[in-house]
Amino acid sequence: MPGVFRSRLSIARTQCSHVIPSMFRCTASITELPRGAGSGDQAALPTGAIHARNDAGGLGYIGMAPPEGHGDHRYVFAVHALGVPKLGIDSSASPAVVGFNMFFNTLGRGVLIAHFGR
Repeated sequence: MPGVFRSRLSIARTQCSHVIPSMFRCTASITELPRGAGSGDQAALPTGAIHARNDAGGLGYIGMAPPEGHGDHRYVFAVHALGVPKLGIDSSASPAVVGFNMFFNTLGRGVLIAHFGR
């Protein structure tokens, strides 16, 4: 079954989301990501996987960075199992386009929620 790794940061105070990266076209055989898989150069991505643009406009993981003293922020890491081998998009896709294409093809989803503040 094809899979997608998607990481989403939700800012709880405003109920909006900020995607800090989207990775897709990962096979179901991937059970972990190597160190550096979130870098913008995409060199450490699993074979065939692609990073879409994050909400800051770049490729790769931009990290957890709530403003100091702002309280805990909620980070939602989700893995989606898709019913199609490819979404028909590339690394220029925005997080919204990745999410839209995943919506109609998601068979299942696993979620890890973390809280972080400074």
